[in-house]
Amino acid sequence: MTHSVKLMDKTYTIPFVKARAYREMDDAIDAYTELVSMAAEEEAGKKATAKDTKISDYMDRLVEWFCVLFDNQFSPDEFYDGYPADQLITDLVTALLKVRDNMAETIGDFPSDPAATMRTQKTMTTESK
Repeated sequence: MTHSVKLMDKTYTIPFVKARAYREMDDAIDAYTELVSMAAEEEAGKKATAKDTKISDYMDRLVEWFCVLFDNQFSPDEFYDGYPADQLITDLVTALLKVRDNMAETIGDFPSDPAATMRTQKTMTTESK
């Protein structure tokens, strides 16, 4: 199964997820974990502890890993300039967690279909109850 990402009018594909994407994911996982922690603190009414780090720094770490996932066929700048913002974080995290959890064959294509993402999230929420 091939995986693809469409940036503007170009489509980039990989035939499978290479071991390098798994090896290089530590910084992206850390960025994701820190973002989740910050969001939880803010939701609880606490001031986020990572006050010196901007959200863009976390995003950069996730995007850099996504570029590795797709064999660096595009740069982070090309990604930012060609990817729709409405699915950005959801797609980056989905790809990251699927590779981390050894479900790389289910990554699929990007940008994802927002309606399909909502159906998947709803199904996962229902199954966990």
